[in-house]
Amino acid sequence: MSTVKQSFLSNIIGRDTYNYIKSHAKAIIAPGSCILAIILSLSLCFHWGCISYLLNLVTGTSLLCIVYIAALVVILDIEVDVDESEKEYCIEPGNSYCSKTEKKPKPITYKFTIVWGSILIVLGIFAIYFSNKYRKYYAFECETFLVDHQLGIYHLDCSDCEAVDENENLEEMQGYQIDGSYTLCQSCEEWFEAIEEESGSSRYYRR
Repeated sequence: MSTVKQSFLSNIIGRDTYNYIKSHAKAIIAPGSCILAIILSLSLCFHWGCISYLLNLVTGTSLLCIVYIAALVVILDIEVDVDESEKEYCIEPGNSYCSKTEKKPKPITYKFTIVWGSILIVLGIFAIYFSNKYRKYYAFECETFLVDHQLGIYHLDCSDCEAVDENENLEEMQGYQIDGSYTLCQSCEEWFEAIEEESGSSRYYRR
């Protein structure tokens, strides 16, 4: 009886798709890991808009990040030998052919691929989620705000808030310079939420 390589993931996404991803995975993971390491390292040392732009391209729900995570999941997946199902051919009345497939029980090693594959999928989803949170937070750190130290609030530099025009004592600061004791101006927050609904953007601001 012949055996074939199978895993939980290969059965879910299909053998052709699985093989296609796996054949290109090494070409994606090596440069992708280097690029991510460089960008993340720079983001820990500097607060530049260009780094925020690059983070938006390679992290979170971006297509490049999803492709990278999918390739990483597939390359870390483990396939095991499974007995190939046997087919018996018969001839029905009218000279038409049919086949009967004899299903074989999955070995215990295949059940391990179910657990391992599920863990990889969950870790992949978490990686996308948390990297998405990080890129939004980093965008906040790079953003410029107008800070009112007396009231303990900050304004969006691009908003139409009347308090900005009336107050001449506002200090221009970047997000990473603002600690958690400051809150976003309510008028600016309402303005931003309205703009966010219209444009569908999802930038992060500390509330």
